[in-house]
Amino acid sequence: MKEQRFNPLHRLTATELLQRIRFFHAELEQKPEHASWPKELVVNDHNRDALLMICAYFTKDPVALEKYGMDPNKSLFVAGASGQGKTHFMTLIQKYMSRHCLDYSFAKKYAQDLLPRFEEAGTQAIVGFARIRNPKGKLVDVYYDDVLSERPGRHYGGPEVMYMAEVINERYILYKSHNLKTFFTSNERSERMREVYGEKVLGRIKDMCNIVVFPPEATNWRVVNSNTITAGA
Repeated sequence: MKEQRFNPLHRLTATELLQRIRFFHAELEQKPEHASWPKELVVNDHNRDALLMICAYFTKDPVALEKYGMDPNKSLFVAGASGQGKTHFMTLIQKYMSRHCLDYSFAKKYAQDLLPRFEEAGTQAIVGFARIRNPKGKLVDVYYDDVLSERPGRHYGGPEVMYMAEVINERYILYKSHNLKTFFTSNERSERMREVYGEKVLGRIKDMCNIVVFPPEATNWRVVNSNTITAGA
């Protein structure tokens, strides 16, 4: 079983973490390596609930978890259209936790990065991509970005494989056996997942994840407009 350690984020409410992430974004945005970032992390009436759901999960804020009907023992699947800030916000969460939660953070992987590895090493690459370990050799929680954007892979003339579906199956086993968490972002919804990965994988996602969906109105979150409000408002 995964060792449980103290997480200082658990002392915050979801709203407090969202406010801190907003300020954290403003700090990092000044660095040259983040020159392409938007000047402001936009939080408005259209995306606020989705962002608060993510923050509620990482703070384990009991009031917010109850409000949004979330299970703190599950993982996260964050869905929405391209350009809504899903990847950016999850990356901010990861960077913030790496700085402030010395005993805990999570690895980040891009779904499309597995393709060349799978085509070269086959099933071994899938297992390695699913069973990420820290420098001490312990299995860790993992965030997979842009799930369902990958194309099928073929290992040395074998059949086409949706390798991320197999990664999800591996992570589901680790969730059940080691209580390891897995976070996903995707531009697709459940209908597309059922079509591409199958009913079994979709069922496993629903069993192990809280589902966070950005509404269509949240598109173009990077554009600061007159509807923008502060995270703490």
